[in-house]
Amino acid sequence: MKKIAMAFAIIFFSGLLCKNIYFGPGQPFATFEDAFQVAEIGDNLIEARIDSIKLETGINWKCLPVLDDVLTGNNLASHIFNEIQQPPYPAALEEIEFQDGVDIYYDGNNWQNNTRQFTSDLGFKIHMNEAYTLEITGFLEAPYHVIELGTGDNWIGYYLEGSMYPLDAFDAV
Repeated sequence: MKKIAMAFAIIFFSGLLCKNIYFGPGQPFATFEDAFQVAEIGDNLIEARIDSIKLETGINWKCLPVLDDVLTGNNLASHIFNEIQQPPYPAALEEIEFQDGVDIYYDGNNWQNNTRQFTSDLGFKIHMNEAYTLEITGFLEAPYHVIELGTGDNWIGYYLEGSMYPLDAFDAV
């Protein structure tokens, strides 16, 4: 009963004081006491989740609906793709291709452009040397997030929970 009351108190009081407490898989708060200490300094609870991204051998068109863009560096390529960039080379990951041409690739010594920042609305092609399931911890993009479209091709990510017909998705365009 005490744990339920404490959880309610954290949620209630954090709503009054408020910024953000992040909890869930891979997040730094493991106990109610840790979360309560952060709530005392004025934070809300926001639940993180884990998404499994299946990557097949060859080219995969992808986006990352769930990202941790709160904790510094967690939305950088070097953090997100670290598991599939490891030796022996060639690694599971061959290259990540972007519409702007600033691709992530291994030049024989280092991963190039590995500090690129990811957002949920960024579409990209990931070239894989072997199949892999990548698990990413973070927060789902808000459904009302606006995606700016340019003229010509637009490689965008789709991060809504359900599917939608293209005419509905682009109704406002």
